[in-house]
Amino acid sequence: MKHTIVDMIIADLETAVDFFVPVKKLWETLRDENTPNMPTLEEFTELVKNDGRLVVQQFKEAPWENDPEETEEMESLDYYSGPRVRLKSRVPSKEDIARIIQQNAQKIIDNLIKAYQTRPKNLPEEEEKQLIQAMIKAKKLKDDLEKALKDEKK
Repeated sequence: MKHTIVDMIIADLETAVDFFVPVKKLWETLRDENTPNMPTLEEFTELVKNDGRLVVQQFKEAPWENDPEETEEMESLDYYSGPRVRLKSRVPSKEDIARIIQQNAQKIIDNLIKAYQTRPKNLPEEEEKQLIQAMIKAKKLKDDLEKALKDEKK
């Protein structure tokens, strides 16, 4: 059981777009595929931590991590908290890191736009202005990142 699940994790990580993948996201994917003898999230995390081919890193705690309702909502938007894992043999290059940063910046913009489009009709004007400001700041951040990356290539 353990070797099969770890082999599935490694296969997923070999083709993953991101180098560091949330452990919980991997676990949910395998669980949703009805993987036989699927361990609990805690057991799964231990399997990952104990495999020498993998590197596990704990990133800064997400602000929503202690609110189950907000955690569920953020995960539905593909924002996971908790440890992340990557293959030891797969180290990101500068170009990979630049691509990932640009993709994440665009994902933030897309989610802010989605939030604006689905905002409640009775959203207070001040909160709507804050949402618009967040979109503007996210776009400026993305533009600044792209400029910095172009300048780096020169």
